Amino acid sequence: MGKLKILYYSNAFIATHGGRLHSEAFYKESSKRIEVDRIEAFPVPIKNQSKHASNGGLRGILKRNTFLQILFFYRRNNRSYKEIIEKIRNSKGGINVLHIRLDSNFLIISKLKKEFPKLFITTEVNASPFEENFSNIAFKSYFRGLERKMLAKADANFFVSGFLRQSIMKVVNKNRDFVVHNGVDENFIKKDGNLGKAGNTVVFGYIGTIDYHKKLKSLIDSFKEVDDQYPSKVELLIVGDGPQLEEIKNYVLIKDLKGKVKFPGWVAHSEIPKYLQKIDVAIHHSAKPYMSPLKLFEYMAMGKTVIGPDTPAVREIFTEDEILFVSPGLNDLTNKMLYLFENKGKRLEMGKLAQQKVITNFKWENNAAKIIKVMQNKLYENN
Repeated sequence: MGKLKILYYSNAFIATHGGRLHSEAFYKESSKRIEVDRIEAFPVPIKNQSKHASNGGLRGILKRNTFLQILFFYRRNNRSYKEIIEKIRNSKGGINVLHIRLDSNFLIISKLKKEFPKLFITTEVNASPFEENFSNIAFKSYFRGLERKMLAKADANFFVSGFLRQSIMKVVNKNRDFVVHNGVDENFIKKDGNLGKAGNTVVFGYIGTIDYHKKLKSLIDSFKEVDDQYPSKVELLIVGDGPQLEEIKNYVLIKDLKGKVKFPGWVAHSEIPKYLQKIDVAIHHSAKPYMSPLKLFEYMAMGKTVIGPDTPAVREIFTEDEILFVSPGLNDLTNKMLYLFENKGKRLEMGKLAQQKVITNFKWENNAAKIIKVMQNKLYENN
């Protein structure tokens, strides 16, 4: 059986969101596999990038226009196609697998199939662009149908959740459309995640982008309720940067929580475990139904007790023994925070169960191994 020569095309390599961690991990772990002759990343990853991209200004306004979004959509696809064509043609060692982390550039699948009929094309699907960057595009139902049609032309698709696979494909081909959940880096696997803290103060924590869709005001409202009941016994740590940072800091002052909510700011991903060591209960309370949040895996690998979103994609993986599911609304989040504050034994029990599941099943090496196995098996079948 021949070895894989992979071109991995992912614009997440030059992004600032969590998808970059996913892409870097897949590239790193795949390069270790004996089935892989070589894997080449494109675009070339940018090192030490920390600033969050801005969607403000004139460009941001134009991108929100429903009809102009169509123009941006087609321009995005044309650019991706040209980049990949040039990269493939200039490849000196040859490529037999093109693995694409799709964003809004799915039209290139059909065009590349025509240009390179023997090339094995696979995709990594973490979201539909019509749920995110192109959520307001005109004639959305038409473009959703086009998305489904193009993905059906790929040799294999790897969806981050079963919910996402079903919502996009409608009719699933299980020999082509696979589910491979997110994973966690080895640096987050700590056996003493909940045992290294001293003192009586319970620290709640959020780590991630500080943006409007993260609903951090709801988290602060709930923390305020907990602090009112147990003054001087709880803290909230919010680690990260983003467009809503200053507004959230001001909101903390309005809620009279100065000194009780701390903002270390942006930290390198490699430094996050140090901050997780300070946290008793890690919170990621809001996510869209199809998302498989990376932070949940990182929290759990550190042995943290987790409050997470009650969504279909998260329930695909975790049970109520491993994560405390929270529904939208102030009262539920408040009640879950109070419950975990008052039940240290439950915190430790849940943290251990979740940690064991993540370490056993969801390391990035497992993620890459599943994808590489499918690639090789299907290539062998075709040849």
